[in-house]
Amino acid sequence: MSIKTTLAAFGLSLLLAGCSSAPSSDAIGQALQQELVANHQGDLFSIENVKVVKEIESTDTSYSADVSYDLVFQQSMEELRKGLANNASKDVLGALGAGANLVTLQMQYGSFVKGQRVPKREKVEFVKEQQGWLLAKHSEVL
Repeated sequence: MSIKTTLAAFGLSLLLAGCSSAPSSDAIGQALQQELVANHQGDLFSIENVKVVKEIESTDTSYSADVSYDLVFQQSMEELRKGLANNASKDVLGALGAGANLVTLQMQYGSFVKGQRVPKREKVEFVKEQQGWLLAKHSEVL
C-alpha cells in the first residue's frame, strides 16, 4: 500500500469517526454551563470535572449517558445577600423574586461559600444537528 493510499485511508477513518463520535466530556460540560448561563445562573455556578459514568445510548443522531460533575459556587451566600440588599431599593419586585431564589438555594445547599463544590450526577440526552451535538435534556440521577 502506498503512502498516499495509507494517508487517505487514515484521513477517511478520522473523518468517519468524527461523524459518529459521541460528544466529549468537555462538550457535555460546555453544554451544561451554557444552560446555566441561559437560566441566569452562570454567575453563581460553574461546572467542572465532567465525566461520563455510563453511556446509555449512542447513535449517529442521538446520545445519552449518565454523567458526574462538580457544581462550583462562584459566590458565597453572604455575597448574594449583600448584592440583594444593595439592589432592593432600586427594584423592589426584582428583590422579592431574588430573595425567594436565595431562600430556595439556601434550603437546597445550606450556607454555601465561594468555591464550594457539590458533586452532581445526571442523565444527559443530546441530539445531533447540523451545528453539532445539542443538549436536549438532562435530569438528576437518583
